[in-house]
Amino acid sequence: ENRLRLFLLISVVPPLSACLPPYTTVQFLGTTSAIPWAEIVATRNVLIHEYFGVDLGAVWKIVRDDLPALAEQLKKLLA
Repeated sequence: ENRLRLFLLISVVPPLSACLPPYTTVQFLGTTSAIPWAEIVATRNVLIHEYFGVDLGAVWKIVRDDLPALAEQLKKLLA
């Protein structure tokens, strides 16, 4: 159950960035080097397509170490 929650959380962020209006995408996603969008999308692709080959330790490290900082950066952008 927790695995499913983690995968859903990580897999939702990149598609949501595609839902932003074009001016927002250019303004924020194209110019904000502090947010590693390419890495986020690549991680999502691995999680979605590797299924049982995913390293759960690596996923937990992302959740523990990277998601809190990403959440803060996104809050600043959207404020």
